[in-house]
Amino acid sequence: MRITDGNIFEAMRLVLPEHRERMETMKRELQRQEKPVLSEDKLAEMSVLLSEAIQDDRLTILTVYHPYGNQEVRLYPQRVDQVTNRLIGVDPFGDPESVKLSDILDVTM
Repeated sequence: MRITDGNIFEAMRLVLPEHRERMETMKRELQRQEKPVLSEDKLAEMSVLLSEAIQDDRLTILTVYHPYGNQEVRLYPQRVDQVTNRLIGVDPFGDPESVKLSDILDVTM
């Protein structure tokens, strides 16, 4: 804030490095998103789309939950690992990729 804005005390306040880190942490926590609960219909629809993508070896775009903003993952799904509950596949560049099934919010082809 500038002194010309009329608040001289705000402009002269010092922030210690420890306090700045805490302020940034608090600001980041305010931006944190809760994981949405998906309906049974949505889960069934995603299951069908993933099965078709695995069978047809089609590029799939997954919307994956992340607390600070959802991410899009593009991959060719190959199989579902029942032990770790992860979708295993390769990205368009041929690198292996895996996504936790419980973190998938949407599936598009």
